[in-house]
Amino acid sequence: MAAPSDFAGVPQAPPDPILGITEAFKACNAAEKLNLGVGAYRDDQLQPVVLEASARGMRHGAPLEQPAAQPLAADVSISEPNPNGRL
Repeated sequence: MAAPSDFAGVPQAPPDPILGITEAFKACNAAEKLNLGVGAYRDDQLQPVVLEASARGMRHGAPLEQPAAQPLAADVSISEPNPNGRL
């Protein structure tokens, strides 16, 4: 028999609004749907898609010079010890 949880009396938090976008995407049956939950967006030719809100911000001087995610420039292997003692 499992011991009672220390969190048994804690009420569940409301759903996360950001993760809710992904849940709504999964539940949608529209053929033209676009997942705006996480990631860098690309078109059918794999070119970066700049959302209209981002384009408006750039036109008004927002510091967004590279709207697409950039590849990592370093080896991020965690098989070797980190000299800083962190992952």
